[in-house]
Amino acid sequence: MSCSKHQIKIKAGLRHNQLKATPARLQLLDLFEHAHQPLSAAQIAISLKKTGINSSTVYRNLESLVELGLLKKVSLLSRQVHYELSDSFSDRCHHHHLICLSCQKVVEISDCSIQFPSSSSLKKIGFSSIKDHSLEFFGLCNLCSRKNN
Repeated sequence: MSCSKHQIKIKAGLRHNQLKATPARLQLLDLFEHAHQPLSAAQIAISLKKTGINSSTVYRNLESLVELGLLKKVSLLSRQVHYELSDSFSDRCHHHHLICLSCQKVVEISDCSIQFPSSSSLKKIGFSSIKDHSLEFFGLCNLCSRKNN
């Protein structure tokens, strides 16, 4: 079985952070590689249950992978944390999310035209740098918009 470039990058990221590439971690990260939107811990646990990975292993690994920067947390509508591969370990470029308030459809958008504060502005408010940002937009998708009219 050959490894994709993505899997090689993930394994290298695990090794770099002194984590073993266990079957559970690899299956967890493979799930994210094929996901088309951020996933909740409950969704992940259900998806991996059939592979024999229990939910405590899922939760423990999610937190470890977030701390290492392989995954990032995303806040969507439900206040329930969702996860996705961090930009540096994803084939996708940096992106944000559009979330439908009616059907909860999530769409990634890669248009990021945010102006970051200058370093002098940051210093005035007691910050030295910005490491990352997250932005979610909430509205109605076309289908739900038509239903509501």
